[in-house]
Amino acid sequence: MDYPERRRLVLATILTLVALPALWLMSRDEGSVAPNVATAGVVVENGTRTDVSDVTDPSNSAGPSNSGGTAAALGEHEPVFLDGPSAPPGGVAPIAVPAPPHEEVRLATATYRSTVGRGSCLVPFVPTGTRLTIVNLDNNRRTGCVAIYSPASEVDDVVLHTDTFLELADLTDAPIPVEFRL
Repeated sequence: MDYPERRRLVLATILTLVALPALWLMSRDEGSVAPNVATAGVVVENGTRTDVSDVTDPSNSAGPSNSGGTAAALGEHEPVFLDGPSAPPGGVAPIAVPAPPHEEVRLATATYRSTVGRGSCLVPFVPTGTRLTIVNLDNNRRTGCVAIYSPASEVDDVVLHTDTFLELADLTDAPIPVEFRL
């Protein structure tokens, strides 16, 4: 260690030796009733300490006094998140389920070919002229195309034009998992 680093180390040591006792002296409880950091779980009211269980215990009818403009006692109001509808006794609570899509959804893999016409796609078992929405399942991008007759020799599920495929994913990602909607 060179000389400037030694000076910095000595200065940091001296500051630490002075600061730690000063913080310890300032945080000591000197009989005051003001709460400090160490009073977690204790409620201070009108100069007296009350245990939290006394405030929240329903059998304690007296409870703390609400004088001097302090906030209302705990348990006086129901929490907001408990105000919602409840299940009938012995019944099952209703669960919100989204409505099923109004269109038929099929899963497939998609690839590209420049010989397919722009705006059209080869999809087996879909009538020619059907408008399809193709959604990339990896990034949720979507595009549309018009289905054309797919020959029986076609081995790919969905074949898009190169430009249409670029709307869904990069060409190096092919084949990609998609869902198409009729």
